[in-house]
Amino acid sequence: MFCTSLALGVVFSTLVSQAFGITLTPSQKLAAETITNIFEYDKIQIDYVTCEDIHDGRGYTAGRSGFTTATADALEVIKAYNGKFKAEFNKYIPRLEQLAKTESGSTSGLSGYCNVWKKAAQQDAVFRKTQDAINDKEYYKPALALGNKEGVRFPLSAAFLYDTCIQHGNGNDKNSLGAIIKATDKAMGGSPASGKDEKQWLTKAIAIRKQMLKAAGGEWAKSANGRCDALAKLAKDGNYQLKGKIVVKSVDFDHTFTCTDVACKE
Repeated sequence: MFCTSLALGVVFSTLVSQAFGITLTPSQKLAAETITNIFEYDKIQIDYVTCEDIHDGRGYTAGRSGFTTATADALEVIKAYNGKFKAEFNKYIPRLEQLAKTESGSTSGLSGYCNVWKKAAQQDAVFRKTQDAINDKEYYKPALALGNKEGVRFPLSAAFLYDTCIQHGNGNDKNSLGAIIKATDKAMGGSPASGKDEKQWLTKAIAIRKQMLKAAGGEWAKSANGRCDALAKLAKDGNYQLKGKIVVKSVDFDHTFTCTDVACKE
């Protein structure tokens, strides 16, 4: 999250968090985003550039949030973008609209798409900031809104909800973030908002998510142990505030980093 006006970006991030009742400092927000970036790309630096077909049924996956051609969020980024590569992206819009309408994982008709994405992400700060804006709109804000409804207050809980929203989506299908929350509340007999212990609630939510990923099969099942075990370790380590050294470690990941208000470093 590297905006041209850093001061305004910091104020905005804080106000967004407070508006939903979960107070994440700019460094905690960056920590949450970095955890997800590790899960997506196995590195600390936010990855705006990568674009590839990871064969998960969602077509091309690209950028900081894993925007896909099958789920309309890549299309939303491209429609919102108004920079020097706009014309090169425009030719893909009709095909992206077709794919999003049917949630098709096909990549036919998208020849050169990833080349344009990579070039724009490398060369145009406007495109990177557009990715930031759509990420906040589609994933960060909805995750915090759901967290506020559930009554969670720990930044680690917010990070879990945000990462789950990125991977599972915020829809109503059986593997969505909403389905995981519903299953967790049922298993716990309530939520933190109704008085349930938030640490226990989070542990249960991580376990249910892991079960769902394994049951889904394919690429999702492959991510179950690494992604969920790393989140479970953060909870076990007691770093619910996402401060100081943050250890993201599992069978798939091994990173230790710290965050300031402007960057995270190993």
